[in-house]
This record gives sequence, C-alpha cells and structure tokens, in this order.
Amino acid sequence: MSRNKRKSESLSKEITKEQFDKALITYSQNDIKLSQLNAELEEEIQAIKEDFSSDIDLVKAEQALLFATIKAYSVEKRHELMTDKMKSFDTLYAKIGFRKDPPSIKTLSGVTLDILTARLKEQKLDAYVRTVEEPNKELLLADRDKEELSKKFSALGIKVAQEEKFYVELKKLEVTA
Repeated sequence: MSRNKRKSESLSKEITKEQFDKALITYSQNDIKLSQLNAELEEEIQAIKEDFSSDIDLVKAEQALLFATIKAYSVEKRHELMTDKMKSFDTLYAKIGFRKDPPSIKTLSGVTLDILTARLKEQKLDAYVRTVEEPNKELLLADRDKEELSKKFSALGIKVAQEEKFYVELKKLEVTA
C-alpha cells in the first residue's frame, strides 16, 4: 500500500516539458521493443509448432483409426459387453460407453428456421413461436435530442452516458533517444 502511495506522491509533483518528452520517447521505444519481442516470440512459437506438427498429425490420425476400431468393436459386441440397463463398461484401460445427447429439434433437409416459423404460424401454433422484446437502444440514442423523449429518460430509468478516456496513440516510427 505504501508503495502505491509513493508512486502517486511522485506523480503529483509538477511534471516538466522535458520529463513529458522523455517519458513519451521512452514509452514509444518500449512499444517498439514490445512489438519486436512479440514478433520474435511468435516466430519461435511457429517454429516449435512446425517441428511438432508432423508428429502431432500422425498421432491424431492413429488416434482416429484406433477410436474407430474401438467403436466398431463396442457397437458390434454391445449386447455382450453391457446389459440393457448399463450404458458403459470398464476395461483395464478405459471406461467405454454410449451417451445420449439431450433431445433437440432439427429441421428436415430444405426447411430453414424461417420456413418452420412461417409454418407454425400457418398452423395456428403461435405458442411455439418465440417473440423477443427488448429496448431498441440504437433508436433511443438516435432520438435522445427529441424533447418529448429526453424528458422521460429519468422516469424510464435511463440516461445517455459518454465517457472520455485518455489515450496515447503512438506513431509507428523509429524513435531515437
């Protein structure tokens, strides 16, 4: 805590133009250093990925083939390996089983959700059509200067907020000290 106090105390003194210029130059130089270090890091990461990619691809291909073999055997021998109540079985190396996904609605080929919605409405099945209501913030913002609306903002429990944030946008040039 006292550490933060010292920082704010040292920054509360008046800063000279020379200190400002020096800080800006160093800030810019550090930004360039960070960019260079990140570029080097990315190059090394990419090189490492390339070194391992062929081995990883081989293992993934083998895993896919082995998984297919295990699945084929398990499907073929399902009734021998599991009773009707069992959904899995244990081996020395793994627990193997079948899981059901939760039920879901899927459209048939050629039927989009828009078509389904229209058909539900046609069949008077409106209870199965969802209507989403929410404030149109963009329109409220666009009409914020209309007196009749702006007077109601506090009663509606809203306000127009706009913050100002400080930034330093560096020019990407080589900076010399």
